[in-house]
Amino acid sequence: MLDRADRFFRAIYDSERLSDYGEKKAAWFEAIEAANEWAGIDPDDPETFKRQSPTLEHVFEFLLDMVTNPESYVDEHLQDDEKTLKQRAQTARTIVNNDLSHFTNKKYEHFTQKTSIDLAANDVIYLDLQRYEGDIESGGLMMEMLLSDLYDQAKLADGKAFFAIDEFHYMLDNPRSAAFFKRIHRHSRHWNLGVWLATQQFEDLFEQRDDEVGLTAAGDVIFSNQSMQLYHYTKRLDSEWGSCLDYRIGRDRSLPTRPEARSTLITPKPSSSSMTTSTRFASRWLMS
Repeated sequence: MLDRADRFFRAIYDSERLSDYGEKKAAWFEAIEAANEWAGIDPDDPETFKRQSPTLEHVFEFLLDMVTNPESYVDEHLQDDEKTLKQRAQTARTIVNNDLSHFTNKKYEHFTQKTSIDLAANDVIYLDLQRYEGDIESGGLMMEMLLSDLYDQAKLADGKAFFAIDEFHYMLDNPRSAAFFKRIHRHSRHWNLGVWLATQQFEDLFEQRDDEVGLTAAGDVIFSNQSMQLYHYTKRLDSEWGSCLDYRIGRDRSLPTRPEARSTLITPKPSSSSMTTSTRFASRWLMS
């Protein structure tokens, strides 16, 4: 729970070039824990995770309270230590005076409000992030936050769930988003979750290493956890990239490197150990 909050706050502080997040982190976490306690959410009791989570607005209120009542936000053994109380109050005051306005501007204000996304109440949820096209940093952060919310809901849901993600390369350009994306991709099968990916930017899965091109860390995770791949022709898929992808796929099968070529579907062999998960619900990677 706090790991997710940590990724979010670090992303905002980096994006807005705010200073000293490391020194302010403890104050943020105290406010978050106080907000969760107020909402009746116990991090050690998964049953309480179904309760309505507090919003950032609630966290802000506890930060304000921290300025005047710092003793409520320090270890009980330090509640009489004047230096500790003064530092905690000063940190909260600095956050309130200098940082909170960056969370409530038009760019990020939607993060301070209650989300209306409910996986249990809908058969299909469509999320359009077109407004972030060209803004890799904000788009990646927004996609991470939305997927993180849906991922947590999917783990508690009955039955199967699918994530179909177009232009997923946005998740790979930001190290924090890429780390989360790799984790959700690697662990999806444990929660009966299928992940379908689509992109035209397949080059983002590779990087130059000395005199050769190799998979990025994220690309390796994606290829290793996909049971099916579908390739359509695109101008970027020339013979050089086709050879590189052919080598990575490890199959004697040509990819559609010419406009008149047919699409190529890569599926696991019947004897492959990767068939332990039904291909009906397995993860898939598509290039379209």
